[in-house]
Amino acid sequence: MQIQKITWNEIIDFIDRTASILSSKEKVDVILAIGSSGLIPAALIAIKLKIPEFYSIKVERYDEGKPPRVLYDDPVVRLYSNIDLTGKSVLVVDDLIRTGKTITKVLKIVESMSAKRIITLVLVLKKNAPFRPDYYYLEIDECPLFPWESK
Repeated sequence: MQIQKITWNEIIDFIDRTASILSSKEKVDVILAIGSSGLIPAALIAIKLKIPEFYSIKVERYDEGKPPRVLYDDPVVRLYSNIDLTGKSVLVVDDLIRTGKTITKVLKIVESMSAKRIITLVLVLKKNAPFRPDYYYLEIDECPLFPWESK
């Protein structure tokens, strides 16, 4: 499988542009990062939007290889805190959507916590992924290589 490198400059440009759009169109109360790889883009957008309420949820489905190997057919939630999202607008952030299974599982959890609104943001969307996030940087067939990863 081909690998496509994503640079820090590309990520920062996307975060800057998306933060500008979000701040004019949406009210975001909480950032929820899907860990572990979603922590980095989530932290960047939280800083840019000045959103102090930041949480993470650890979900496993793939290993860290390039290309990744499927560990579980269904995503496994390893860790999340009992947080109160009642009536809040939540921005759910991840690095990549391959099949949409991970983010769909997280969205069900967030919905069960009575969030008022859920917005989704990812850096990379795999072509033909059945789930379409509200915001994404790039849609590709290749396996992305983020600057914080080693090949």
